[in-house]
Amino acid sequence: MTAPDRTQHAFADASRAADLIAVDPVGLGGLILGGGRGATDPIVERLVAQLGPGVALRRLPASIDPGRLDAGLDVAATLAAGRPVERPGLLAEAAGSLLVVPSAERLGTAMAGRLAAALDRSDTAPPAAARRPLQTLPPIVVALDEGGPDDPPLPGALTDRLAFRVDLSAVRLADLVPEDEPDIEAARARLDAVEMPDPLLQALAEAAIALGVGSPRALILAARTMRASAALAGRSVPADEDVVAAAHLVLAPRATRWPMQEPEAADPPPPPAEAPDDAAETDTDPSDRPLADRVIEATAALLPPDLLARLATARSAPRSAADGRSGPDRRTPRGAGGRPLPSRPGRPTGGARLDLLETLRRAAPMKRLRAAPPPGMIVAVRPADLAIRRHRRHARSTTVFVVDASGSSALHRLAEAKGAVEIILSDCYVRRDRVALLIFRGRVCETVLPPTGSLTQARRRLADMAAGGGTPLAAAIEAGLALALRLGRADEAPNLVFLTDGQGNVALDGTGGRVRAETDALAAAARLRGHAVPTLMLDISDRPNPRAGRLAEAMGATYLPLPRADAGVVAAAVRSRVPARRAG
Repeated sequence: MTAPDRTQHAFADASRAADLIAVDPVGLGGLILGGGRGATDPIVERLVAQLGPGVALRRLPASIDPGRLDAGLDVAATLAAGRPVERPGLLAEAAGSLLVVPSAERLGTAMAGRLAAALDRSDTAPPAAARRPLQTLPPIVVALDEGGPDDPPLPGALTDRLAFRVDLSAVRLADLVPEDEPDIEAARARLDAVEMPDPLLQALAEAAIALGVGSPRALILAARTMRASAALAGRSVPADEDVVAAAHLVLAPRATRWPMQEPEAADPPPPPAEAPDDAAETDTDPSDRPLADRVIEATAALLPPDLLARLATARSAPRSAADGRSGPDRRTPRGAGGRPLPSRPGRPTGGARLDLLETLRRAAPMKRLRAAPPPGMIVAVRPADLAIRRHRRHARSTTVFVVDASGSSALHRLAEAKGAVEIILSDCYVRRDRVALLIFRGRVCETVLPPTGSLTQARRRLADMAAGGGTPLAAAIEAGLALALRLGRADEAPNLVFLTDGQGNVALDGTGGRVRAETDALAAAARLRGHAVPTLMLDISDRPNPRAGRLAEAMGATYLPLPRADAGVVAAAVRSRVPARRAG
């Protein structure tokens, strides 16, 4: 399949998904679109047109206060009326509308939970709900996934409720051919009458099992997609192509494994002696195969060829409780900026900022129950009414390379470190990371490259570095820990990467001796472990060294033997093992 064919195929899938949502907006919930606005805008426009007149298009502001999503107290109207006056939340205002969520990959779990609750807000099950006025129904959500390959996936609470996901990142508008627009109104009228035979539902269930889709919601969405596809085609009973379309559009994007294949028999039994002449043709007729097998085979043929590689990468990538790429979430009540969080009760002490609006919301309903406020005041505010602002922002991530520059192989290790640092730094403008470099040799560990995001400065500092001498491993661990703690106090997220064979011969006080040097190194490693700094130990000996493994275990580091590694291997190891987080 050529590149234009692939892009047209993805665009056709997105167009088909938009048509199906227009037929059953409540049952299917919405879709996730990957790619830039140039590719996603035509799909959004198509969906607006298919939903019909009266359906508004709304966008969820990226910096919206989470409390604005739900209904709350209108402070101005409450103060004017002297009684509580409610105002609708944004999700209530978006009822029955098409709600576009830009940069959905940056949604926190709280925001995603509120959207999921809005999608669940329906007192009647599809397809009957599709006949009600859209304004009485939940919003139809289009989540735009604008992140890169290193970004975490969208929150599961949201993806589990949106039927479709289509990646349009490779779509070029010049290659596209507009898709025909079906009769949506006629399809909606037929939706109730579409029958759902058990064998078709069983085929979908078997396809879900074969693809490793464990969510019951996914199977429900696939069944609703099959029904809507049949209604679009004017059928009262779904055909095989409707089952395949449901498996392809709903189940395939959620696949966690390649469909299992039945093993071939070693010695197939011989054919009967008196077989009919047309027996061979009957046995090979595809229509005689079970429907589930045909659905699985058709879906597997449409799976992306790199699915297994992407699944292997996802399984091997480290998991972090914090979302983001440039560091873990930090709550900042002192008003240091970032994504707003719901305010909490409290007094504005220690630099925390008063949330005046929330304070008035808490005080206004009590106006009639309290004594008259002092002259010049509309409402009396008590300490229990006070609320303070909170924000969440992402700490910047800094990777600190600590490189063994001692001994005969020092030049080789330094070449690896230099190349790896340059490779990592080349992504800094995208990843928003910083890099530092420490080398240890002789009796000391020195900082040759302070934390920086400048590739020019790094190259200049890396150009001339001396090598050779003893191995002060304990001093290197202490220096790496000191820098990591200093970065942590500056509200950054440090990651340590050691490149060494783990064979120290210089003690912490500068004296020689392998036994004492190893004892000091293990003690320093224990102190590092106590501070829980994410650490990676790259053993670049000619063969894995047990000393390096023991040292990694003592410091609580991930141990990775990389004998004869080059700069690219080192950089790949760092990228895969150091926690990757999204920039805020």
